[in-house]
Amino acid sequence: MLKKAFFMFIVYLLIAFPFANDIFAKASSLSLEMNALPRTDDMEIELKLTNNSSQRQELRFSSSQKYEIAIKSLSGEEVYRYSFNKLFTQAIQRLAINPRESLVWKERWDYKNNGQRVEPGDYIVEAELLPMALTDPAELMIAKATIAISEENRVFKNIQVKGEKGKYTITGIADTKNNLLYTIEDGHNELISKQWVTKKRNGTFTIHVEIPEQDLPKNGTLILYLIEEAANYDKPYPIELEKF
Repeated sequence: MLKKAFFMFIVYLLIAFPFANDIFAKASSLSLEMNALPRTDDMEIELKLTNNSSQRQELRFSSSQKYEIAIKSLSGEEVYRYSFNKLFTQAIQRLAINPRESLVWKERWDYKNNGQRVEPGDYIVEAELLPMALTDPAELMIAKATIAISEENRVFKNIQVKGEKGKYTITGIADTKNNLLYTIEDGHNELISKQWVTKKRNGTFTIHVEIPEQDLPKNGTLILYLIEEAANYDKPYPIELEKF
């Protein structure tokens, strides 16, 4: 059951590339990689621009906006646009990338459109780099992915994670009288099986986790799943602990 829920939070590829969860767009010696991570309360969109050549690459932009991100429903309705209501400096900007190096940008979307959370379901994420010119202008730097957005969770609130490299402390509030459990997975393996969570009368809880270094994923995301024992047993709440 937990495996099925996890896959609802994986980025499904629209274009076949050899790296799972990563969407690539290539133009000449540059590649644009997008990794969209849907979480229960928001989605993190990471863009990674890499210079794959042995030469220093320089891009020019017509403004301080380097990229555009748009999210649409499968019916075509746009629910998010990165540049909406943002002001960008209208002057030529230059961006240099040394050989084999990368630049990373991260954006966050709270699943809201016009102040309201969007309906659960599948959505298309499209990211485009916006340089004035590329070595080969016929190759647009566009990456696409389809993501699944779950229903809003009204049980778990104020979730915070601290720690790294296998040692984590998770705190929050659970607005339920039911007992809580958790498991931890890396997308392929269950690293910690069901453990009970001690919850105070006001709903607050603290979870301390230690995972041996040799068990940590080398390339993936460590996720803790909170489970409400009765009502929400089949709808675990995913919490990202660390990305490797």
